Amino acid sequence: MFVHTFFARCTKVIVLVCCLSLIFSLPVNAAQYVTRGQPLNVANDTVWPEQIIKVCWMFSGRADEKAEVRKAITESWEAESAVRFFGWNSCNGSENIKIQIEDKAGSAPHVVGLGKVMDGKSPGMVLNFDFANWSTSCAKNTTERMRCIRAIAVHEFGHALGFAHEQNRPDATCEILPQGSNGNEIVGIADLSSTMNYCNITWNNNGRLSSSDIRGVRQFYGAPIIDLVQPPISSYMQTCDDITADAKTLYATCQARDGNKWRTSISNWYWCQGIVNSDGRLSCFPNKLPTGSYSQSCRDMVVDTDFLAATCKTSSGDWNRTQLAETSACTGDIWNQNGKLQCRKNNPPSGSYLQSCNNVNVVGTSLYANCRTPGGARTKTYLRNFQQCSGGIYNSNGQLRCNKG
Repeated sequence: MFVHTFFARCTKVIVLVCCLSLIFSLPVNAAQYVTRGQPLNVANDTVWPEQIIKVCWMFSGRADEKAEVRKAITESWEAESAVRFFGWNSCNGSENIKIQIEDKAGSAPHVVGLGKVMDGKSPGMVLNFDFANWSTSCAKNTTERMRCIRAIAVHEFGHALGFAHEQNRPDATCEILPQGSNGNEIVGIADLSSTMNYCNITWNNNGRLSSSDIRGVRQFYGAPIIDLVQPPISSYMQTCDDITADAKTLYATCQARDGNKWRTSISNWYWCQGIVNSDGRLSCFPNKLPTGSYSQSCRDMVVDTDFLAATCKTSSGDWNRTQLAETSACTGDIWNQNGKLQCRKNNPPSGSYLQSCNNVNVVGTSLYANCRTPGGARTKTYLRNFQQCSGGIYNSNGQLRCNKG
């Protein structure tokens, strides 16, 4: 689950792009900055300070499998960002990521740590090429085995870039327990489509990056040069630098009122009549804030298309940065619940579960909620295809349940 740099340097900061324009500068020393507006679960102190990461194999042979891993990374993380993995030869001791393979029952592919924590470790990453003892369904034929190798590689290299499991997030609506290291930057909503989320219905998202995965890797490692466009001119340029933009997202490092700098982004920037720096965060102006009781106990509100971000007071009097996605789907009030923005969305179905569950949310055909157990604790739970339920939806020991005819 990590990097190095070969591009030229041409401005006052380390940049990835040279010869495009002085206004183009990609985030290189991203580990210096906390990132806001980033929808993945990121350990920002493990992000590699450069975009070029040297990779090697600790074993000989297996040319076809090695080629499949390299192709998977080229078509995912490298295709959607400026990060580059190079080398891919036998290890000689100077590489950043050293890869070994093993096939043991009960031992899944893994990394020794997130991002640069694995730098030089022997091994830093362990993959599986055979599946005779672990995940044996992957060994039913060559096509399936290669598909598994590809999906695993994309997931593990996500860890190598500093991304933790999405289901580890405190806001994750998932029945799968947290696993591995946690990120330290939790903003946005948990992404069920991420290749880093074990709750994804499609295992490792079949080795494909979700829109959040793409935005995340570009936030920390920069967009591909070919995708860069001229950033929009607006007042944020007076207090932000490291400014770059692609067709969908604007990235910048902006100064907050306390003097700290934050790595931030805003999507669909082309709809904005103007873009401002709102206390270290890019904000689209003049977007109208959605109404709700949250405004009584929250501050520093920012709208990024259909996302609402704010700093909200907790029950202990502390302030917590929080974000609510798809605010247009909220029905009724948007409120502050112990430092987190909450609302009901998409008219959740009726049922007795509403008496003992909160944070109810509908995403597509799935129903999510935090439900109370008999002991009084709350668990995060979800119910797929809830529209197929015959009879009411109920809370069974902290889990959403119903009868499906």
